[in-house]
This record gives sequence, C-alpha cells and structure tokens, in this order.
Amino acid sequence: MLIGKVLHYFNSIDSTNEVAKNMLSKSKPSSGTAIIADFQTKGKGQQTNTWESDAGKNLLCSILLIQDIPVDDYFYLNKIISISIVEALDKFLPNESIEIKWPNDILVNQKKIAGILIENSINNSLIQNSIIGMGINLNQIDFNCPTATSAIKYINTEIDIPLFTKLLFESIDNWYQNYLNKKYYLIDSVYLKLLYGVKNNFQYSKDEILYEGKILSINKDGSIVVINTPSLITNTYYFKQIKFLL
Repeated sequence: MLIGKVLHYFNSIDSTNEVAKNMLSKSKPSSGTAIIADFQTKGKGQQTNTWESDAGKNLLCSILLIQDIPVDDYFYLNKIISISIVEALDKFLPNESIEIKWPNDILVNQKKIAGILIENSINNSLIQNSIIGMGINLNQIDFNCPTATSAIKYINTEIDIPLFTKLLFESIDNWYQNYLNKKYYLIDSVYLKLLYGVKNNFQYSKDEILYEGKILSINKDGSIVVINTPSLITNTYYFKQIKFLL
C-alpha cells in the first residue's frame, strides 16, 4: 500500500501541511508519506479559514503525493479524497446521511464533519506534488461553530482513531489507483452520487441573494452546473462564487 507506508506522528505542530512543505524543501520524502498530529497550533482551512480541533480528539493529517499528473486533472485529487473520507466514515456511521459538500467539505446529516485542503506544486502544466490536508472530527463533543459535528455524536462511543486512519488510508490508496488506472467514469459517477445538492434542492446565496436549486453535474475543472428552481435557468459556478446555506 502506498498511502501511509511512511508515517510521521507529532503531538503538537503548527500544521501538518506546513510540516509536509518543510519535508519537500529539505529532503526527498516518498510518495504516500503521511503526517499526523494530535494538535495543530495553526490548523488551516480554505484560504484564510482556520480549523478548530481539540487535542487528541480528531484526525489531523496530511498526505504527500509526488507524481507528474496533468494540471487539468487537479480536481480528481479532491474527488478521490472526498469519496475516501465518506467511505471511512460510513463504516462507523452506517445509518447516517454522509455527503460531499462541494468543493472541500464532508457533511453528516448536513453538518460539517470534515474539511480538505489540497496544495499543489505545478511546473510545465504538470502537478509535480500535492499536499493533501484533512481534518476529520471524530471524538470532539463541543464546537464553537453550530454547523460542525463529529462521529461520536451519532454513536455515543469513541472512535478508534488508529483504526479509522487505517481504513481511510486503504480507501485513498484504492481510489488513487483507480485514478492512475484512468477509471475516470467510476470516480465521476461515485462522486456525483455522494454530492450534496444532487438528489434534493439546496439553498445557496450569490451576491447576498437567496436561491434554490439542484446540482446537475460537475465539470472537469471542478466547477458545478446548477439549475435554479423554479426559473429553470442553468448556471456554472466556481469556487467561492456561491455559498451553501445549511
């Protein structure tokens, strides 16, 4: 197995993504190297967001993928990580609704349980390496954010974090191999099936105006095609152009 074959564990660091960047700048880590921390002093979400996590309660992890893949395929990394997190969570929460919220979050019963932050190094239209950061709420009870949740809230017993990590890495390894074997249709179909806003209408805002619609499809560049209801007007949206209202 490629993912997690080499694993670095820390009690407390600034962020797993920063440690991964440092490794890339100072050494030659192998592809699939994983960095796990009990606590992050500067945990990062998308753009300027931070990631809240109590020490030792959740999975805080980054994975290094060192490969030359076309830059046009960058969103496939997002897809395979999202699918893998859903699969791992489903083994512990089989009776809950687990969905992918485009583009970087995982929901349980429409509350955020996980976030993804992927940072790519690009040269000559190729992604040479990717740092895939994940924060997955497993055993934390209290959150400052009312829309956050964790696995323990649904099964009332602590998740075995090493076991969860093992299952997650196995799933990522499997889906990464599917990507390398060019099984794009399989990845696309599973991702769309798990995407929040496909099966049912969802509310979203654009420029402070409230709308309702459904996601029809997702483009290769990661943008989503949404049909607005009841106007039946179809629009394509890129990251940060709309806000999901949960």
